[in-house]
Amino acid sequence: MIKLKKGSLYKCISSVKIDYLIHWKAPCSSGGSGILLQNTVVEVNGKPPRHATAVYCKPLNYEEVEAQLIPETERNNEKYFGYSLVIDIDIIKDHFDLVSE
Repeated sequence: MIKLKKGSLYKCISSVKIDYLIHWKAPCSSGGSGILLQNTVVEVNGKPPRHATAVYCKPLNYEEVEAQLIPETERNNEKYFGYSLVIDIDIIKDHFDLVSE
């Protein structure tokens, strides 16, 4: 069993499909999915609740991943306010290695 902690770093060992959440300066959100490339290191944003199936993460190379995953029309929208990765815990188990806790 994996015990995710806030601030832990995980390295993607094989390119994998993940989900993302787009944050807006408006009372809404949106998102999608895309391929997170091998060797991307992500930081766990917070300790997930006991029965969580996914966790929010931020890639250390935030702007590079942003350009790869978030459509340009979204990034250029004046109400765009960033994004978060939403990674299934099973995907972390199968496709990531712990770098540091």
